[in-house]
Amino acid sequence: MFTIFKHKEEREAVKVRAEVERRQLQALKSGIPQLINSLYHYDVKYYPSWIKIPGREYVPKIVESAIERRANGRDVVELVANTHPYTFFYTHPSVETGDGEYLLELYTGENRVLAIRGHIHNTSSLDAYIKGDWVDDFYKLRKQIEHDERIRKEKEFRNPKEINQLKKDFGIK
Repeated sequence: MFTIFKHKEEREAVKVRAEVERRQLQALKSGIPQLINSLYHYDVKYYPSWIKIPGREYVPKIVESAIERRANGRDVVELVANTHPYTFFYTHPSVETGDGEYLLELYTGENRVLAIRGHIHNTSSLDAYIKGDWVDDFYKLRKQIEHDERIRKEKEFRNPKEINQLKKDFGIK
């Protein structure tokens, strides 16, 4: 009887691990972990500060609110994007072990939908991934960031003060 249970347990373990690997590969191919990793490190973690600046120039309209705090030794950023609440937990790389590995987790409500381990802003492993509607919100956020950046560059390109300074600096009449 014990060997039957053991074999059934082993079959279950093999089945689950194979499905996890399939889902990890699917997630990595989709680019979602890389997108979330990049958004967090270059944008999201700064939103609580940037949102306080009049005009919110660097916070896309899709982001309705953003606050930061520390909890249990982790950085926490709570934001509402496209009317949905999200919480990021970031565990800094360990100084004691010197491995430089961080952990970035994303929650929708109480549900952990993504967990990324990485080194210097690069994904090294995917510890959790549950596909859901949250994915669309972060694609929309990226599109809004790209749109806003394009508008800023267009304004800078046509900036009369800068154009006049360039004319002066390069002897253009």
